[in-house]
Amino acid sequence: MDQITGHKPLTGFTVLKYVLLFIPAFIYFHYVNKDAVNIPWQDDYDAVLRFLTDYKAASFSDKLSLLFLQHNEHRIFSSRLVYVVYNFLFGYINFRHLIFIADSQVAFIFLIIVSLIKKLLPDNWFLPSLAASMCLFDINNWENANFAMAGMQNYGVIFLCCLSIWLYTKYKKAFIALAVLCQAICMFSSGNGIVASAFVAAFTILSKNRVKAICGTLTFLVSAPLYFLHYNSPASGHPATDMGKIIPYFLDLFGSHVIFNNDKLQMIVGFILVVALIFFQPVTKKLKIKDGTLPLLCVLGFLVSSMVVTAIFRCNVPGIPANSSRYLIYSNFVVALLFVFIVYRLKNRLFKGLVTLPYIVMLMVGYNMNVNHNKLVFDNMRSALLTTPYYYPDQEVAKRIATQACLQKIYCIEDHRQGK
Repeated sequence: MDQITGHKPLTGFTVLKYVLLFIPAFIYFHYVNKDAVNIPWQDDYDAVLRFLTDYKAASFSDKLSLLFLQHNEHRIFSSRLVYVVYNFLFGYINFRHLIFIADSQVAFIFLIIVSLIKKLLPDNWFLPSLAASMCLFDINNWENANFAMAGMQNYGVIFLCCLSIWLYTKYKKAFIALAVLCQAICMFSSGNGIVASAFVAAFTILSKNRVKAICGTLTFLVSAPLYFLHYNSPASGHPATDMGKIIPYFLDLFGSHVIFNNDKLQMIVGFILVVALIFFQPVTKKLKIKDGTLPLLCVLGFLVSSMVVTAIFRCNVPGIPANSSRYLIYSNFVVALLFVFIVYRLKNRLFKGLVTLPYIVMLMVGYNMNVNHNKLVFDNMRSALLTTPYYYPDQEVAKRIATQACLQKIYCIEDHRQGK
C-alpha cells in the first residue's frame, strides 16, 4: 500500500480484473451500437413524439403539467425531462441517441453497485462484481436495451433509486440535498417509483442518522400523495387479487434470469431463489441488519417489491408474460445481489468455494446462452423497424403522430426508415 496516498498500487492483475468486469458491458453496447436505429416503436410514438408535439405547442404552465402527466398508469417525469432537454439542446429527436442515454444508466447502476460491494467485501469484491456485470449487462434484457422509452423508464427508476441510496451514504450536506432531489424525481419516474422512494426512506431511517431520516421520510411523505393528484386509473392493468395467478407469475419472473420459455421450470427455479434469498439474507435472528449490508439490502427490497407489484398488475393482462424482456432487469439484478450476500454470509473458505464457484459457472453459462439467443432478436428488431411502415398497434394513429412531429421539425421518420 502506498504510504502517501493510502491506496494499494495498481498491478497488472488488478487491471486484468477491471478488464474482465467490463467485458459484458462491451458486448452489451456492441449489440446496441450494431442494431439500434433512429426509428420509434411502440410507446416511443406516445411517450416521446406525441408528448413533444403537445409540449412544443403548450403554454409555460401547461408544459410543467405535461412533464408530470400520466403515461398509461405511470408518471414518467425523468424520461420526459430527458426528451425535453435533448430536444432543446439539439432542436430534434434522435431515437438512437436516446437509446444510448437510456443504456448509460445501466453503466452508472453498475458503478454504484460495485462501489457498495467493494465497501462491504474489500477482500472478496471481484467475483460478486463480476456476477453483477454479467447480470446487469445481460442482453436477455434486449427490449430495454434497444427501445428508447422502455430503457429510459425501466433503467431510470432503478438508477435513481440506487443513486439516491448511494448519495444518502455520504455525510456532506450537498450530497444529502442531491439525494433528496433524486428521491423526489424517482417518485415520479415510474409506477414503482413510489416503491423505490419508500425503500430509500427506509434506508435513511435504518441508517440512524437523524438528518437523513427526516429528509428521506419527508420526501416520501410529501411526494407520495402528489403522485396520485389528478390520477386517472387506466382501463386495463388493474391490480389482481387472485393469488393463484399472482404467485405463479411472481415465481416465473423470479426464475426467468436462469431459465425462460418454460413456466414450470421457471417457477421451480424462482422458488429455489426465493428460499436462497431468505436463507442468505444479512439479518440476524434478532432482526438486526448486519454492518455494511443496509444499502444493498434496501436496493434488493426495492427490486423484489417491484417484482411483486409487477405480478399484481400484470398477471391478468393478456400478452404480457412474466419473462417479458423489459422486466428481466429485476430478476437479473436480484440474482446478482443474491450472490453478493452468499459471499458475505459464508465464512468457511472451503464451503464458500464449493458454493460460489458453481454459482459463477451457472451465471457464465446462462450469460453465454442469453447472448447467443438474443443477438438474433437484436438483428430481427432492426430489420422489422427498417421495413415496417409504423411499428405500432394502430398504424394510422402512428402515422398521424409522426406527421405532426415532422411538421413541428421534431422528428421525420421518412428520413430514417432505410437507415439513412
